[in-house]
Amino acid sequence: MTHCVTILAAAFVAAVFIPDARAEAPEEEIRRAILALGEEDAKLRDNAQLLLAEIGPEAVLLYHPDVQGKDAEIRRRMEELMDAWEFGSEIIEGDGPGGPRVRPWVAIEEALGLWASLEDDRLPSALELQLDKPRSDQMGYFENPDVPLSASLLRAAIDKKPKSVSRIAVREDLNLADDCRAILLEFLRGENGRQLKWTPYFLYRLGEREPLLATVRGGKLDDLRYGSGLKKDAHDLLAGDAGFCAAIAEGFAKSPDHAGVANRFPSDGFADFYLGEEDAGRLAQLERAVSLPRLRELLNVDRPSVRFNAAVALAAFGEATEDLKQWTDREIWRYCECEADTIARAATLLTGERVEERLRELADDASLDPEVRFAALRGLAARKRVRDITFVYTHLKELPAQVQPEVAIDLARLGSAAGANVLIPKLYGTGYAFRRDANNALKKITGQDFNYNPAGTLPERCRAARKWAIWWRENRTSFHPDLK
Repeated sequence: MTHCVTILAAAFVAAVFIPDARAEAPEEEIRRAILALGEEDAKLRDNAQLLLAEIGPEAVLLYHPDVQGKDAEIRRRMEELMDAWEFGSEIIEGDGPGGPRVRPWVAIEEALGLWASLEDDRLPSALELQLDKPRSDQMGYFENPDVPLSASLLRAAIDKKPKSVSRIAVREDLNLADDCRAILLEFLRGENGRQLKWTPYFLYRLGEREPLLATVRGGKLDDLRYGSGLKKDAHDLLAGDAGFCAAIAEGFAKSPDHAGVANRFPSDGFADFYLGEEDAGRLAQLERAVSLPRLRELLNVDRPSVRFNAAVALAAFGEATEDLKQWTDREIWRYCECEADTIARAATLLTGERVEERLRELADDASLDPEVRFAALRGLAARKRVRDITFVYTHLKELPAQVQPEVAIDLARLGSAAGANVLIPKLYGTGYAFRRDANNALKKITGQDFNYNPAGTLPERCRAARKWAIWWRENRTSFHPDLK
C-alpha cells in the first residue's frame, strides 16, 4: 500500500466510517480509528485504515503498541501505515540526514548518534542529550528546521560545543526564537565566533552586511565556494544584493582562481574566466549582456561538445544556431554541461519532425546523467504538447523528490494538475526542504493556500496536509490549472 494511493482512496470511505469527523477533536478521531482497525467487520477495518492514511503520521503519536497493539490486526495494519510513512521498524544507522523516522515510543537515548528523524516534541530534549556527547559530529539535529531553538538551548550549545553553532546559523530558515538572534550575534562577534569559517556569511544572514562585503572585496572568496557549506540558495540570496555583486566583482581582481563562486554574479571578470575555461553552462547564468557575446565566441571552438553547450545556452536566451542541431546525437548529451533549466528553455527552439519523440527517448535513457534526463523531460513539457501529459506524469512519479515540484508545475502548464497526486504525500514527509517546495508548488498550481507550515509541528503539518488532500479529492476532476 502506498501513501499516495491511500490518501486518494480515502475519498470514498472516510465518510462511511465517521460521518461527523470534521466536527470531532483530531485526537479523538485518531483514537477511534486506531481501535476500529480491530473491528470484526472487515469493511470497518478497511475504512479506518484509509482514514488514518489520510490523517497522516500524526496518528503514530497516539498509537501505543503495548496497549492497542496487543490486538494482532491493529498491530498489523499500523505496521503497514508506518511503513508507508517511512517510520523505521527498527533503528538503523543512516548515511546522512533523512534516515528512518524514530517511532515515538523508542527511547531518545537509542536514537542519539544516528541520522534519524524524531517526528514529535522530543527533538529539543535530544539536542540537550547530544550536547553531553563527546563527539562533535553528533549534532545533526541542529540542522533540522523543525526545531525552534530556545535561548537556553542555544546558550548551552555555545558553552559546550561552540563549533556546533555553525549548524544553527546555516539552517535554511533560521528558525530561531527572537532572543536567540541577539545571542547568536553576540557569539559570532566574539573571539570564538570569528574563528568559524563562514562567520561573515552568518552575520550577513542576521542583518550585518559589512563583514561579508569586506571579505569579498579583499579577494577572500574561499568561504563562498559551493560545496564548502554554502548552498545555491545562498548564492541566489546574495545575487539579489547589488552592493554584494559589486564587492565580489572587485574581489575577483585579487583572487581570480576562485571564479567558481560567481555562478550567480554578473561580472566581466568572471565571464572572461569562464570563456577561457570554455564553460558555457556557467556563462549562461550571467547577465545577458555579459554572457551572449562570449557564448557566440565559443561557437568557433573546435570541440563539438563545447559548441553544443554554447548553442544550448544561446537557445535558452532565444537565439537559435546551427550547432543546436547536434541535439539529435545522443552521444553529445554525455558532454552537456548546461543546467537542467537552461536545457529546458532551449528545447522550445529545437527543430525537426521527431523532436518530442527524441526528447522522450532521452528521458527514458538510463545510461544518461539523471540531470540530462530530467532536463529532457522539462524540455518536453516546455514544448506544450497536450499529448505528452501522460508521459510527463508517469516520469514525474519516478523522479527524485527534490525535482518533482518543478516538473509538477510544468505539468500544470500543460493543463494538468495531476502533479498534486505526487506532491501532497510529500507534505507528510521528513525532509523540510521537500515539504516546503511541495507546498509552494501546490499553491502555485492550484491557487489555494491552507496555511501549511513546513517547519510546524507534526500534528500541525498533518492537519494542514489533510486539508490539501480533502480539497484535491473534492476538486481533482473539475479543477483545471491556468498557468502560463
